[in-house]
Amino acid sequence: MKLKTLKDIKVKKGINNSTIRKDIKAEAIKWVKEDIKEFDIYLKENRDTADFLNKRWMKRLNITEEDLE
Repeated sequence: MKLKTLKDIKVKKGINNSTIRKDIKAEAIKWVKEDIKEFDIYLKENRDTADFLNKRWMKRLNITEEDLE
């Protein structure tokens, strides 16, 4: 999956801030989902570390478990 970066998210004229935040949050959800997959592969033996990293990103990006479903 090719993920966007923040600079790839274009701001169009006439779009309000809440729409921009929704676009950024949608992309951030993709980032967290991708990291969760990678953490599951690389950190199987250390589940606590994977859970810590996932929760840290979710808190920083204001993403809930429901967003990830």
